[in-house]
Amino acid sequence: MLMHDEYDAAGFTAPSPMEGHGAYNRSSHVQAAGLAAAIPLLRLAAETAPLAPAPEPIVIADYGASEGHNSLIPMREAISELRQRVGTSRAISVVHTDLPSNDFSALFEALESDPDSYIRGASRRHSPLPSADRSTSNFSPPTA
Repeated sequence: MLMHDEYDAAGFTAPSPMEGHGAYNRSSHVQAAGLAAAIPLLRLAAETAPLAPAPEPIVIADYGASEGHNSLIPMREAISELRQRVGTSRAISVVHTDLPSNDFSALFEALESDPDSYIRGASRRHSPLPSADRSTSNFSPPTA
């Protein structure tokens, strides 16, 4: 395992484990720039992918979400394209996933406060979850 100040075979500084506290969001501009070219392909996929019939929710998986910043614009674009297809009455769920050691608190902070977030500016009248009358599953707490 490489330590923080070691170098890989190509002479580049080896990456350190995730620092957390938003460090990845602050230092991932190169990754974001590389991602920008793929946004039109993501929009095309959202425009043409087969969808389960209504009222089933649409689920978008964000694998390797890290601290979230680089996921916000792609998710916003995919949601926008899907909204054009299905309107506003159908639930769209975004599932962000990463390694267990990921700083998910930074991801949730980015969702709430980053200007690129797909939930910023959303009306508080509309829950991100489907309404009870559209839900296909129920939760029952355990009884004693």
